[in-house]
Amino acid sequence: MSCKGVALDRQSRLWPGSWQHSTLTVDLGMNFPTGSYDRLSRPQDGSGSGVYSFRYGLTDQTGFKFGHMRPFRVRLWATGIQPVTSASLNGQSVYGTSTGFSGRAHAEAFGNFGGSVEFSLTRHLVFALDMIRDWSSGSHVQGRQILQTAPAAQNLSFNTPAEDEGLAAPAIEYNWNASTSILGGVGLTLSGRDTTRQVIGTLAFEHTF
Repeated sequence: MSCKGVALDRQSRLWPGSWQHSTLTVDLGMNFPTGSYDRLSRPQDGSGSGVYSFRYGLTDQTGFKFGHMRPFRVRLWATGIQPVTSASLNGQSVYGTSTGFSGRAHAEAFGNFGGSVEFSLTRHLVFALDMIRDWSSGSHVQGRQILQTAPAAQNLSFNTPAEDEGLAAPAIEYNWNASTSILGGVGLTLSGRDTTRQVIGTLAFEHTF
């Protein structure tokens, strides 16, 4: 669920044969805990956080057209997410718990900011390059851990580390029409704190009603 409002919409002519169009969007909404986050076979299989969270952000999009060049767009954004509930944990989870654990996780704020450039190669084909900075304030985990070497469950409490990583995400998007498109690309971890270097493939289909 989200609410978006356009705060600024500006179009101007840079010089004869060129134009610039800017839009500033405010994003307010709620994220729902739909992805898997505990009872995992492997920690990396998780795709969610298990908490309801409030989302807020700003996005600026500016389109350019110079002479006979094909148009391109520059986008800048910043998004913050503040969890408003805690998550019940059992077993292996995205919070670093292992098999035999039972407890709760209290997630702190996280989000990202960055910019992207999108070039129109043809009428239907677009090349995009996103530069992204993800950040996380960490989480507090508390519960009980069953150990094979202990006769009874042990109390366990720890904080997950704050994370900060930079990514580059080149992609190609094909648009059949104004409402239907498919996108394929990769995400490359460039730098970060308490993060792992990795390459992640992306494939998405989008249809707007």
